Amino acid sequence: MSDLTLREKVASQIKSDNPEFIVKAFAAAAPDNLGAGKVQVAVWRESLAPNQLSLDHNLTVQVLTKVANTLKGEEALDIALDGVLLSIERMPGVLWTNAERAVFDEKYVGYQLTLKIVSPNVYKTLVREEQKAV
Repeated sequence: MSDLTLREKVASQIKSDNPEFIVKAFAAAAPDNLGAGKVQVAVWRESLAPNQLSLDHNLTVQVLTKVANTLKGEEALDIALDGVLLSIERMPGVLWTNAERAVFDEKYVGYQLTLKIVSPNVYKTLVREEQKAV
């Protein structure tokens, strides 16, 4: 199996493209204090389903910013979302299907994205290899 999970690969790509973002490869809670101009991104797998010889992964990407309800705040949020979407689009086989605006912990504004990824069913492959060895 690969050293990085799909979740970690997505988080790594986002961090690589946006080094100023705080990126976590797990379902992180909203921070107690996110400084002005800072962006936190969390990536986690929401579900996994077998599909013959492949696996269907549904990942969630949460983009948080501390913005005021101003034109400058909206522009900062748009820039953060654009940065994340560009990172996702750079990854072959990763499809984002939805980006929904949300308020997190009653103090952060951001987006929650849904990603779809199809990968080989590594579990089925490993079991077949084990059965051949017997």
